[in-house]
Amino acid sequence: MGLIQNFIRSMKEKKEKLNDISTDEKIHEKLEQRKLSANERELNGHLEERRQEAIKRALIKIRKQKSNEFWHKDVISQKDLFTNKKNIFKNQKKLFSK
Repeated sequence: MGLIQNFIRSMKEKKEKLNDISTDEKIHEKLEQRKLSANERELNGHLEERRQEAIKRALIKIRKQKSNEFWHKDVISQKDLFTNKKNIFKNQKKLFSK
């Protein structure tokens, strides 16, 4: 039981530290925003929206490219799956002949 309690305690401590760090970051960010003028805050908002749109477009492009690569693979140049395997069609005559 001691190991489990130590593990639970350490997980709680890590969670508390992460919460403390995130609140500190939020406070710091809020102070930085208050130092800026209203025009600068508005400009930063618009720039952030453009940045997010550019990221979204880039991701869509990458996903389409990966999808196209998946569906248009060069199957002929790939390694043969049936090398060193016995012929699966060899025993077909025994199955169908009576």
